[in-house]
Amino acid sequence: MEAGSTLPRWIDRYRTKSFLVDQLFLVALTIVIVAVWIPRWAGPLDLRWDAAVYYILGTSIAEGKGYRLLHEPGEIQGIQYPPLLPLLAAAPQKVMGTSDPVIVGKSLKLFFFIFHACFVLAAYVLLKKFVPLWIAFLAALALLLNVQVVFHSNLFFAEIPFGLVTVLFALCNRRSSNPVYEVLAAMFAVTAFLLRSAAIALFVAWIVESVARKKFKRAAIRLLVSAIPVLCWNAYVIQVESAPSYLTPAYPYQRAAYLNYNVSYATNLALADYKTPGSGKATALQLAKRFWHNMRGIVATLGESVSESRGFWEYQLNYDGKLSPVFVKMLLWLVPIPLLLMGGFILGGLVVLIKRGEVFIPVYVVASTALMCVTPWPEQFRRYLVPVAPFLLVSLSLGVLSGSNWLRTSRSNAVRSCALIAPMLVLALIFESELNSLFSMYTYHFDSVRSETRYGKLVDYHLFYYDAASKSLDEGLDWLKRKTKADEVVATSMPHWAYLREGLKAVRPPLEANSERAQTLLDSVPVAYVVVDKSDEGYSNAFVLPLLQGNPRAWRLVYADERGPVRVYERVRADAKGQ
Repeated sequence: MEAGSTLPRWIDRYRTKSFLVDQLFLVALTIVIVAVWIPRWAGPLDLRWDAAVYYILGTSIAEGKGYRLLHEPGEIQGIQYPPLLPLLAAAPQKVMGTSDPVIVGKSLKLFFFIFHACFVLAAYVLLKKFVPLWIAFLAALALLLNVQVVFHSNLFFAEIPFGLVTVLFALCNRRSSNPVYEVLAAMFAVTAFLLRSAAIALFVAWIVESVARKKFKRAAIRLLVSAIPVLCWNAYVIQVESAPSYLTPAYPYQRAAYLNYNVSYATNLALADYKTPGSGKATALQLAKRFWHNMRGIVATLGESVSESRGFWEYQLNYDGKLSPVFVKMLLWLVPIPLLLMGGFILGGLVVLIKRGEVFIPVYVVASTALMCVTPWPEQFRRYLVPVAPFLLVSLSLGVLSGSNWLRTSRSNAVRSCALIAPMLVLALIFESELNSLFSMYTYHFDSVRSETRYGKLVDYHLFYYDAASKSLDEGLDWLKRKTKADEVVATSMPHWAYLREGLKAVRPPLEANSERAQTLLDSVPVAYVVVDKSDEGYSNAFVLPLLQGNPRAWRLVYADERGPVRVYERVRADAKGQ
């Protein structure tokens, strides 16, 4: 009786201790979350790049104009992004009665603080389902300190809210035997698609899981639930593409396949080379080659997603930024080693999950990776893997644990000693790279910004990577705003940003190698000013600069930043020619 009565007490003490440790880990994660947000709490959320497109679509919704790109002549309908993130931008604009990005951006920052915090904490809860508490805590901490995660938590992109929704889906899906949680999982799955069309990978994993467990009726229901948002969104896209306004746009190249914001993903992905419009549509063989090319380096890419980029590891082998002579010849094969090690552990963890009968995470990771490899943007792969990172960390943790346990079974003392060294090495690689990069980002790439509201109030704050080129572009747009007339259109590689910052009607310049053809297309808009900058990594400049510099009768340089990255060319008008 005494032995039997002491056992429940021991279990209760163990549970109490585990609960306290769990609470301490949650408090520690919360403290770190607040710590990484305190320096950037002032000012609005970063609305550059794709974020400006999401915001403009939200403004259109808030103003009752529908789902439109307001910066474009004719305010064409948007068909690239599903509408949930723009709706998030529309809500505070409607409530606050203003579309001022500096004012509304502050509310959006509060939303993203909540999304970021919940993303990390939900990932910790998910990790606890597979690994011991202390490993779950370290993995969640690795997610929190990841530079890509921190950077995207400050951007009005879909990655962080999408990641949160997918983790919440996974938590509900694990309890899908309860009808309430199955319904919640379905709701989260649909929400995920409305944030990003990449949720197709989540739908695939959700359905395959039911099929693998021979629950065919449930698989059919899941297929139906998945099909509804996909078919509805694509029906909308098809309806827009078949409308007269799409077939006869405001200017001839407005719906050109290379203008990715103006067309659907399917149209843009169908290009053989999105930087070379003349390349035409890709053949099946070209698409297969693209997929294979991207897939060949996927193990290292997975390693990058849970630590740092290849560029970081290259720099680690430098001395004060210069290659050490000892490593000059070794660099090419030394750099991928830590990335391949971590990527290999992730793949090993997926195998462990499959052996345990876990279907969803392996299929979701594989489907997400395959979907990513279809795209022609390998430079964006680390961004695309941000929402998948919690699932990769589950796999990484299991892979390392399984490898360590296997080493312990060896008869060799030397091999058994490696059982502890292997996980310590992985932890050292992850946290050394993340802490180093995070410190560098906050120290050297956390730049001061001054913006003005539409009511004339100056707001000082900080943004990541608001470098000299970004500041130069904003100064050029400020100058251009004072120069342009209300009905004039500007051509720039970031037309959505020109509209959001200055209210300028703006288009992207045509990507045409033939200067006469490019001039005809610019005249068809018509474009009054062309802004040349470095925001597009130079590839559009290769098309437009020869036209501007080689045709002084049509274009004249009217603004040049003293630092060089921004130049503004004005269309030579008939009255100017006569003077």
